[in-house]
Amino acid sequence: MTTPSPKILVWNAHGLNSRAKRCAVFQVVSNAGASIICLQESKLQVVIACIVTKCLGVILASNAAVVSLSNPHISDHTSTARVTTVDGCWWLTEAYGPHRVANKDAFL
Repeated sequence: MTTPSPKILVWNAHGLNSRAKRCAVFQVVSNAGASIICLQESKLQVVIACIVTKCLGVILASNAAVVSLSNPHISDHTSTARVTTVDGCWWLTEAYGPHRVANKDAFL
């Protein structure tokens, strides 16, 4: 019997500083049953310890009961982590580029 592949949820949250928005995002993430979430534009000032990486508002987090994230690498526009499941391991990179024209050259 094989283990189902982890579910990954990717979402541009457009800011999570509002309590109501955080609650709404939490409900969607919970209902989706995602084992890994990648959120862009979180705009959070404080991030709890269970979240592995945060750069420029990019958050990469996991359900530790299903997968493990380790070896984080953070650059200006990406966060990468090693994903380990019962079936093996692989790497996940989340990239987020700036939308302002003045910042795009550095990204490209």
